[in-house]
Amino acid sequence: MSDLSIQKIMFSKQHMEHPLSMSVAGHPKISVSDQKAKIIGLSIAVGFLTVGIGGVVCFYYLTAKQKFKKIDALPKEPTNVGEKKDAATKVDEAAQSRNLVPSRSSNEDEVSSEEAAQMQKRTAEDVARKKALEKALQDTADATTPPKTPKKTHASKKVKASENAPPPNVILHSKLIGPTEITIKRGQIVNEKVDAIVNAANEKLEGGGGVNGQIHKSGGSAILQECLALPIRDGDGKQVVTAPRKCKGGEFRCAAGDAFITGAGNLKAKHVIHAVGPRVKDADQLTDEPQKLADAYTRSLQLALDKNCKSITFCLLSTSIFGYPAEKAMPVAMKAVCEFVEKNPHLEKVNFIIWDGSKTFNEEVAICKDALDHQISQMPGADSESTQSL
Repeated sequence: MSDLSIQKIMFSKQHMEHPLSMSVAGHPKISVSDQKAKIIGLSIAVGFLTVGIGGVVCFYYLTAKQKFKKIDALPKEPTNVGEKKDAATKVDEAAQSRNLVPSRSSNEDEVSSEEAAQMQKRTAEDVARKKALEKALQDTADATTPPKTPKKTHASKKVKASENAPPPNVILHSKLIGPTEITIKRGQIVNEKVDAIVNAANEKLEGGGGVNGQIHKSGGSAILQECLALPIRDGDGKQVVTAPRKCKGGEFRCAAGDAFITGAGNLKAKHVIHAVGPRVKDADQLTDEPQKLADAYTRSLQLALDKNCKSITFCLLSTSIFGYPAEKAMPVAMKAVCEFVEKNPHLEKVNFIIWDGSKTFNEEVAICKDALDHQISQMPGADSESTQSL
């Protein structure tokens, strides 16, 4: 076997046993322990280098921080004249306390006071010029700017509300029977400020349309609650139930010719008298309707006296939807009222109000005037003079 073969065998054996310890191209063999030593040495060198760099960075950081603290601790330069004067005064006082600079002489004080006076004078002149310039600019702006619309005040709202308010009730005609004045008025009955107003109610006393509905709407729910508390009766007049509920077919609370009194709720009056007049099917064939109408007026006046009322206002009962023609109803009404006040002079004023929104307003006014004047003329001792207020 040749020497080359022996070397190859030895090389392969060494490579199998220690692959890291082989020699390459004539280089000396490197053992595992030497490689480990080199790696450990290199790691130690890198560690020392890292620690050194970190130490240098920390040193420069702490040094810079101390410098910045010293800079922040330095006194700030004063920004305005007052602060500069205060700073100069403090420096002078500190220097005088340490005997570093001599105190100011009286001549220097005089010079500084003169400078201060001149400075104050210049400042006053600058302020005056600035005010004059601002005034001139403002005058120019006012001349070119249109005037602003004044805001609406609470007083203007009140004026507007009063303009939208309904007109007050107005007396159109009046007559005297003893101490009692009987008037014919134009307006709305819900605006009457009297002791009692008379509602043209229906038999169920549950509200409705026309004057009846207007009174319930303006007065509030308290009026209806009092009406519902009245016992319900059947067609024969027998009491059915006293519990508050609505009437069924044929039931009623107040018969024609009768009346019932309640509070006035939110109205200006003190009481509301719910009077039920008769319903007229055929105006040419009246039977007991005139008597029931007269009873409704008389019953209402009596309820007012029982409550010590001094003034009362009627609407035209049974006219309109109840079918009683005004030219036939009003003579009956005026006769019943005039005869009652003649016997009971405790009432001071009895009003008949006609709604000014009625299509037949002028006709109703004329009918009421004629009926009142005719009835007064039939009564001895009545005042023949009438007073108008249009």
